[in-house]
Amino acid sequence: MPLIFKGKGIRPEMRNGLVSHLDLAPSVLGLAGIEKPAEMQGSDLTSETPSYRDYVMMESAGSGRCDFDKTLYLSIRMKHLRCTYEVEDFAVRERDAFDLLADPDEQVNLVGSEAPGEDRAAAQKLAEARIASVKADVFGSTSPEL
Repeated sequence: MPLIFKGKGIRPEMRNGLVSHLDLAPSVLGLAGIEKPAEMQGSDLTSETPSYRDYVMMESAGSGRCDFDKTLYLSIRMKHLRCTYEVEDFAVRERDAFDLLADPDEQVNLVGSEAPGEDRAAAQKLAEARIASVKADVFGSTSPEL
């Protein structure tokens, strides 16, 4: 996520790590000298030792609200891998997978291949866990059959 902070006392530097929009508010608070509330998600990217993420997750219904009566899209970005999943009736299906080291322009979709196996398996588990969590939040522990 390209991001520039400019102002008095901010020294120029470039950092490279996985970050989320959730890190914006803690970073602005940090620049203002205000401590982040404990319940706030995200980390201060302007600190001396920012806390980068192992992955970031994006969710979309394509357009409009993220209702469960249409296909949802979930994308997981790791340092060297991006996987996108289609979710219908809470079933997670891999749609795109790209090895960002070997294919930084995302031209070779790895769906149907085994490469890179461990990271893709980890991304799949993250996607399934997220959808299970959403299902539990929306429908409780006794979810209706869809």
